[in-house]
Amino acid sequence: MTPPKNNGLLLDVPDRLTTERLELRVPEPGEGALANAAVVESIAEVGRWMPWARPTPTVEQTETWVRQSHAKYILRQEIPYYIFLRETEEFVGVITLFEINYAVPRAEIGYWQRTRHTGKGYMQEAVAAVVRVGFETLSMERLEIRCIAGNLRSARVAQRAGFRLDGTLRNYVRNNEGAACDYEVYGLLRREYKGV
Repeated sequence: MTPPKNNGLLLDVPDRLTTERLELRVPEPGEGALANAAVVESIAEVGRWMPWARPTPTVEQTETWVRQSHAKYILRQEIPYYIFLRETEEFVGVITLFEINYAVPRAEIGYWQRTRHTGKGYMQEAVAAVVRVGFETLSMERLEIRCIAGNLRSARVAQRAGFRLDGTLRNYVRNNEGAACDYEVYGLLRREYKGV
């Protein structure tokens, strides 16, 4: 399959995805407070692994991210989704297809989750939905999930979604305490997704 023309701008990428238990929606301007409340509530976990969470972002900073993400969605530079429980509409977390390179084509999936909803398989369910968008809508050849070594929850999500550890980049990033640490790169190829 040939890479999309116009850097994906003309692709019809869904702004909502539905899974068995979840609804994923592209965040809209004005919804920054929703994610910010979850970040603040979950800062002990999220702040441990996510560089953008230290110091804890303000509502205004999160709203700025929402508006930038929405603009990038329109331009097909990133595909961000808020994750909600279908039954209760409760906010669960965020998942994004980013670092999209239409020339290869490849992209990275990043995610974070509200602490009270960890351990229930929600993120794995969301990853499966976004992987489908990556391969079936964006025609990616490769998807990646990267995480700091030691972030076992994130690594398990990648592994359960079928991603393989391609390698570890030694002393590649600094953690939120300022120490140099290793970065794990997990990959999933189109042929592996298709089962060929």
